[in-house]
Amino acid sequence: MPVILLMGLPFMLAGSVIEGGAESVTVQPLSHEQALGGHLELAEDPSHQWTLEKILAAPSTPGFAVNGNSAPYLGFSESTWWLRVVLHNPSARPLKRFVEFGFPLLDEVTLYAQRRNNIQPLGTSGFKVPFEARPVAHRNSIFPVEISANETLVLYGRIRTQTQVSLPVTLWSEAGLRDRDQRALPLFGLFFGVLLVMCVYNLILFLSMREVSYLYYVGYVFFMAWWIASLLGLTFQHVWPASPGLNHVTLIAFSFSSATFALVFARRFLRTAQHAPRLDKVMVGLAAVFVVDMILTSLGWIDLRTSNRLASPLALLWIILLLSAGGIAARRGDAAARFFLPSFGVYAIGVVVWTAYRQGAFTPYHHGIYFFQFTLALGAIFLALGLADKINLLNRQMARFVPHEFLDFLGHGSILDVRLGDQVQREMTVLFSDIRSFTTLSEGMSPKENFDFINRYLQQVGPEIRLHRGFIDKYIGDAVMALFPETAEDGVRAAIAMHRSVRAMNADQASVLEEQPAIQIGVGVHTGMLMLGTIGEDNRMEETVISDAVNLAARMEGLTKTFGAAIVISDQTLAGITHREGIDTRFLGRVQVKGKNQAVGMHEVLQGDSPESMAKKVE
Repeated sequence: MPVILLMGLPFMLAGSVIEGGAESVTVQPLSHEQALGGHLELAEDPSHQWTLEKILAAPSTPGFAVNGNSAPYLGFSESTWWLRVVLHNPSARPLKRFVEFGFPLLDEVTLYAQRRNNIQPLGTSGFKVPFEARPVAHRNSIFPVEISANETLVLYGRIRTQTQVSLPVTLWSEAGLRDRDQRALPLFGLFFGVLLVMCVYNLILFLSMREVSYLYYVGYVFFMAWWIASLLGLTFQHVWPASPGLNHVTLIAFSFSSATFALVFARRFLRTAQHAPRLDKVMVGLAAVFVVDMILTSLGWIDLRTSNRLASPLALLWIILLLSAGGIAARRGDAAARFFLPSFGVYAIGVVVWTAYRQGAFTPYHHGIYFFQFTLALGAIFLALGLADKINLLNRQMARFVPHEFLDFLGHGSILDVRLGDQVQREMTVLFSDIRSFTTLSEGMSPKENFDFINRYLQQVGPEIRLHRGFIDKYIGDAVMALFPETAEDGVRAAIAMHRSVRAMNADQASVLEEQPAIQIGVGVHTGMLMLGTIGEDNRMEETVISDAVNLAARMEGLTKTFGAAIVISDQTLAGITHREGIDTRFLGRVQVKGKNQAVGMHEVLQGDSPESMAKKVE
């Protein structure tokens, strides 16, 4: 949430004013940076009638008092403020210095230098002054000052603004100011570069997947970048230098737009409408307030000072809502909260630290804005990681419905990449299994008992298929269709293991359903060319396997009842078994199954039977 909304926690945080005069500041010839905030004398002019001539002509200095804060912060104020500071150059040579007001949002800053009885205007700068009129072409208000050898001069400044009055004033040497700006450039470049990469990457994801969470994220980060650029004075310097009237309006628009996108992103990302409906309604209402405020401020129906004052309580509510939404999601175990809470948590930390810098608790002031930019970029990265994790989570969840092996065969890394008509052809082994007389068994069970029974059975045989490098293509009631892409032997050994698991299940069956008879399954295994692909239409599709080999495997499973065999495999499958240890077969004959013109050689795998039944067949 743009901190223009948070930085007004108004007068409670304003700096105190200490009565009494200020000592002069000794300008050190070898010093490149001197903070002046703690030496400023401040006076408030609520009438806006004071002039420098009146101040100097007054019998006593009207209302000036030393501010004890290194970066005076006076909160929101409708008054004009005057400052005074005394500079003394003890050296035997003149010094050139630059007075910088480090808070770019001040509307109008005018600086004067008093040398004995001579008053020299040093220029006017600020957010409402055309950029070309600034004494120094810089994003902050900067004034050059020449201090003669052994000279003492007095600087007077007049400040008018519709935002908070924050006065981090610094005296720079030319080299110090240049070096500070040079150090800031890579930091700014890194910050805006990170946000640009986040925007472009997630916009591409949105265009490819049409998931609006990515678009909401892009809106949040995009307007955050513009808001920070405006807060730093960069948009005024580089985008609309001749239009100072745009500064405050766009600052509020960028801030509120970023906040609004953050709310709608949070609603979708954390599914607050479903899991926290009351909180969700408050979030929708706050987003509506932001939009209305932006429109009314842009039309001039709400003045900028009022809009800025409203921003503080709205900002507090904004961050509370987002952290609350993240907390609720975390309590219910939502993985999305792992990244959402740190994102806005570091945001809140950045706001607190920058506010402390802005009010003089820490110095120098520009370190505070660097830290705040760091927390914003880190928060944006956390959210991007959260979106990426959501894709991974979706893939893991979808793998329970669509096997990842199927995606691998189609050459896709994610279910989101699958398109209608994707297909591939290759040789595989197909396994069909079915519970014999399941209809009769199910008639004696309730619907819930039916589902519990089937799931208990599938939990026994499913792992055996995966253990033998296969994957389940689909469940058809109590029937299972599995594919083995590596070797035919994998499919045969999986069939044997499935029967072993069913026998173990039957042994424990009495403790689950006392009257439930032992179940038996039949398994058919065939090897041949398959076509894997997607069928359906644009709004509903599914993966499937189309092949004569699939039909033949299903027919062979049906023939297990005819042959009284537990497992029936084809000639092709038998030929694919390279290691036959533990696989004993007997030839059943050549059978012309329905739909086939040629007879198919079929074999029984004896290990599918119980040891007693297998021994009798061997005899």
